[in-house]
Amino acid sequence: QHAEETPHGIIGLCVAIHGLVDQEEIVFTPNYTLQSDLKVQLEDVYPFYVHLENEANLAALGEYTFGSSSDSVVSLSIHTGIGAGIVENGKLRTGKTGKAGEIGHSILYPDGRKCPCGNEGCLEQYASHQAIYSELEQALGLPDVNSSLVIERYKKGDPTVQKVLRTNAHYLSIAVNNLAVIYEPDLVVINSSIYWQIPELITILKGDLKGKFSCDTRVISSSLKRKATLFGGVAKSTQNFLNIQNLKMNTEAKIKTTRSNITGGFDLYFELLSRSNIPTASIPLPALRSSAVLHHIFLFSRHSRIVPAVPHASSSVQSTYSPCVGFSASFVLHSPDL
Repeated sequence: QHAEETPHGIIGLCVAIHGLVDQEEIVFTPNYTLQSDLKVQLEDVYPFYVHLENEANLAALGEYTFGSSSDSVVSLSIHTGIGAGIVENGKLRTGKTGKAGEIGHSILYPDGRKCPCGNEGCLEQYASHQAIYSELEQALGLPDVNSSLVIERYKKGDPTVQKVLRTNAHYLSIAVNNLAVIYEPDLVVINSSIYWQIPELITILKGDLKGKFSCDTRVISSSLKRKATLFGGVAKSTQNFLNIQNLKMNTEAKIKTTRSNITGGFDLYFELLSRSNIPTASIPLPALRSSAVLHHIFLFSRHSRIVPAVPHASSSVQSTYSPCVGFSASFVLHSPDL
């Protein structure tokens, strides 16, 4: 089954890269090998615009556009490593060569653990998910520790796991403090599969922000979770298509889930309350996965009609606002199991 054609068809494809990207060219990927000219190769295959961007940057753009009313957002993506995406007034702050936001390679412990980047004592050597797993494998004598095991043991009151995660929250509070004094963002979003399931870790983290310049920093756990990068890719393609830098599709960040008989899974309902006079609408979107797949997503702008653009669930789109134009945005999301 295919979604119905929209007036503009597919407007773009966005690839999220776990690595360094400079002006849409891949510079370095720590966990897998990709050719630097991937964008050119994809544009030879697909007849629409292709974007390449760092995964953490896209997560931040997704949070800014769809999950927050703030004008400046920093999103900390915590996986095997740690990256920060920085968005101010709709614009990603990536630095001169794409290195801005590599907070995982700030020094936590001088002359500490060696990092593949060449430094010693990098934050991600102590505070990433991989660091948590490695420490608990050694402490508990268990192989292949993952986030599910960590969350289960924490909730059951395992003192070793609780101590490790409280220490992790303290380490991340140091990163948030550093971000606060450098950027002074309106909002810092923690995007971690462990923190989603253990909200009290955010409370512990905020309790460790004791300095005058960071104690009032607003810190939350991601509402978009694994889909933050996905929605960031949609935002980037949409910004390019509409030639709009500051795109806000959800200033109230009102999100709810409901069981759908059409998709057989959970749908996301976004109340799109845009600053650009777009009428309010509640639009069901299918549950989106974080594996390497091609997604279509429904978006809209002004002056035409809503057209369904959701694969396998086009009939679930409520086209109740006629002064809007529907168009689909597709992109590939590559994300390893977290």
